[in-house]
Amino acid sequence: MSFFSSWISTARTSLEEYRVARWAKGANRVVQIVLSLALVAGLNVLAARHFERWDLTEGHRFSLSAETRAYLTSAYLEKNAHVSPQEPIELILTLPSSQPDQKSAEQIAPMLADMRQLLREYQNTAQQAQVPLTTEEVDTYKDSRRTEELTHEGLDAETVLLVRQGPRSHSLKLTDLYEIKNQGEPVAFLGENAVTAAILDVIQAKPQKIYFTLGHGEMRLYDTNPDSGMTELRQALQQRNFAVSELNLTAGEGVPDDAAMVVVASPKIPFEPQEVEKLRSYLSQPHGPDQVNGRVMALLNPGENSGLEDLFYQWGILSDDALVIDPSATDEAMQGDMILAEYADHPITQFLLQNQLRVRFGPARPVREDLASPPDDRRRVTPLLATTKDAWATRDYRTGDLQYHKGMDLPGPVSVAALSEKQLLGAGQSSQGVDLPLTGGRLMVFGNADFIGNQRFNMLGNNYLFLNTMNYLLDRQNVLNIPPKPPFEFNLNLSRENLSGLAWRLLLPPFFLALLGFGVYLARRR
Repeated sequence: MSFFSSWISTARTSLEEYRVARWAKGANRVVQIVLSLALVAGLNVLAARHFERWDLTEGHRFSLSAETRAYLTSAYLEKNAHVSPQEPIELILTLPSSQPDQKSAEQIAPMLADMRQLLREYQNTAQQAQVPLTTEEVDTYKDSRRTEELTHEGLDAETVLLVRQGPRSHSLKLTDLYEIKNQGEPVAFLGENAVTAAILDVIQAKPQKIYFTLGHGEMRLYDTNPDSGMTELRQALQQRNFAVSELNLTAGEGVPDDAAMVVVASPKIPFEPQEVEKLRSYLSQPHGPDQVNGRVMALLNPGENSGLEDLFYQWGILSDDALVIDPSATDEAMQGDMILAEYADHPITQFLLQNQLRVRFGPARPVREDLASPPDDRRRVTPLLATTKDAWATRDYRTGDLQYHKGMDLPGPVSVAALSEKQLLGAGQSSQGVDLPLTGGRLMVFGNADFIGNQRFNMLGNNYLFLNTMNYLLDRQNVLNIPPKPPFEFNLNLSRENLSGLAWRLLLPPFFLALLGFGVYLARRR
């Protein structure tokens, strides 16, 4: 009996211990589940607050360029700094996914993929920059009600993407987003450039305007000539939401008030004194709604009498009537062009220096500081680009004598670009009562104009040099030294023999792995 009682007592004790263990295991599982859920929730919160993406593809094909990110962020915040609540930017894709036939659907499918990927990148960029941006896809064949609403806001039959902010809208057509061949086949996707320009158009009420002078045989904005035309440059400026126009200084009272900058590109006929006086007044006096002094960029080729010598003299710049000869730089390029890479340490040239980019100039003339100009404590002249030390500038180039003559010609290195800036003293005071210098006018002179022509603008670092100079002159420091994103193109050309060899190389590793696995299987069976 005592044995039976002892057995029952032991069984009860074991049962109690089993129940306790079971409850302990259950509680442990619950705690593990709760902790796991808390970990997942915590990771999601951290991921939402500290979002990071890495694009490891060549050329960062699945990311917006740094230039787009800078333009988007700065332009939006500048406009909406004092607006609450901030109006979001809306990207509305209206390229219909449903098509009436299979052929049209197959043609539209890759375009839809391109646009959806691009809109995702804009969303991710806006999220990181804390810029409110929304995307929407509307099938115009199915959603007639939404299509009718958008029709009143700028949507038409050719629109494939509608960009809006508040009451302003900009519609993009297929030809804006793709480079189209004669047969109607798209050959290049231009989506980022087109969409960024459209966003800048709707968030900037009035784009900055750049005037190019005419009437003196200058290079023209709408001329397609490889040497004297600037259609490539005009397109680059318009993609960055600059307004470009031509300016005849012989008419009117002077430079228009809305001019952010004036460009003088390779004049063949001298400017008249009254025209020079208008440029001098523009550089020296506040104008426009922001009341800032003017910015002028002059690009002169050898042998050109621009008539701007007195203006340059006042600003401490001298451009000699001479031809730069640089044998070591000329040997690297065809057509007698010079390949230059001697830069000053300056914000304009920072990107060129860091990436060891060179620029390609045609025939050039010296541009240097004029040591004989009147002293001016407010003025600062910076030579930005020079030849190698083996170069010289000959003044007797018209006779065909290109040899160096000591005492008459300029020895190398020869400066071919210089920037002159003036500070406005006494325009403001610090808390200690000390005058604060404010930026006045800026004058940039290049000893060559060919590098912005259609033939050379996209060569080497030419477009970087021009765009960085323009951004610096206009105080656009947020986008200075940010390169435009190049288009991605990848071609794989294989012959039949190469393809066969590649197939063998791809098939051999899995074949040997399968053979090894079969050998292990046989060994285990034994």
